[in-house]
Amino acid sequence: MECVAENITVFLESAGLCKLMKLGIINGEKLILTGASVAPLMAFMEQKGVSRLKFGEDWSLESGGVFVNRYGGHDEPVKLTSVSSMGEVFRGANRRINPFYCKKPGGLNPSGRPERPDSPARAFRATDLERAGEINDMINSLPLNRKERYWTSCVFPNIVCGGRFNRLSIFLKMAGVPDKFIKTEYSNSDICFYTEYSLKESALDWREVWHIKRDTPDIVILLRAACGEKFLVVVEAKMYDYVTASDLAAQMRRQMPVINTIMERNVMPPENFAHVGLILAPTAEFEAGLLAELTGCPRGEGRAPDYEEGLRPAGCDPSRVRLIGWKDILDAYRECEGDYFYEMLKVACANPQLAVTLEAYLKRKPAGGRR
Repeated sequence: MECVAENITVFLESAGLCKLMKLGIINGEKLILTGASVAPLMAFMEQKGVSRLKFGEDWSLESGGVFVNRYGGHDEPVKLTSVSSMGEVFRGANRRINPFYCKKPGGLNPSGRPERPDSPARAFRATDLERAGEINDMINSLPLNRKERYWTSCVFPNIVCGGRFNRLSIFLKMAGVPDKFIKTEYSNSDICFYTEYSLKESALDWREVWHIKRDTPDIVILLRAACGEKFLVVVEAKMYDYVTASDLAAQMRRQMPVINTIMERNVMPPENFAHVGLILAPTAEFEAGLLAELTGCPRGEGRAPDYEEGLRPAGCDPSRVRLIGWKDILDAYRECEGDYFYEMLKVACANPQLAVTLEAYLKRKPAGGRR
């Protein structure tokens, strides 16, 4: 490529805020460049025939994967592959190179133009929330937690497990677990329950994990029946984001090496697992689309899914997949009404903060990368 250099401020401003947000280059309420911006920005540079973006002598990014950021302590050219975080590319630089940067959401950006108004999904984070009851005053003090990990690692276990897992059987039945693995309660020797589980980072002495990636299921439950046979339940949960069937299917496919490795190491029959997608409100159309994507027949699309090697045979059996809604959890666990975490989930599901539109989802999702 011919060496074509442009000032990054001019480059971004000429593209326009809406396009940059859709591509995932500008992110968040403060409209910032983040580590997640690097890949889509370089792809956009290639599309526009630009080999180098710069801001005087203090900041630059080259299409070959080299950057300088004197605002963040990188005075000499650095390869992207040598830094621990892509965020180093823009550390300390937003207020200088980003024409859309805003210190405070809803204020003025450095160019002096008023920011876009907040979308309805963002505008009512701390307000009177529907069905909040006695929790309302506290939620107005601290807006609803929008970190997905809170709901999967804290709220879900507190509702679903109970003391000695005496409530877990309700969820296991929803997930399609065979009766012989379901008990009224589980002793410590009958179950292993993990959240945010990275097998690659946990099984340090398993040679089998060397070939798998760091894909992290939200919840992993390993059960043991009285006869010693084991059953695995893996849950991928989506809370605050709109999610497409193809995106959820792709993430579940990427988790199959984790599932296969656990099952092979524990000498489990290939049918002894359930793979659960947990989303706000599943529809029949969404479920059909998810199963079509997982089995390699995406509906309405003339393409095959991008399967990783070795995933398709055992990983995409529709009989192993279940789609459950967070509202289904509320319906199934009404015995927990009044308990803090149940009430928090009820408040969240009763308010539009979870119902993000496709447009907002595309703005939040970096092109070619994970959030």
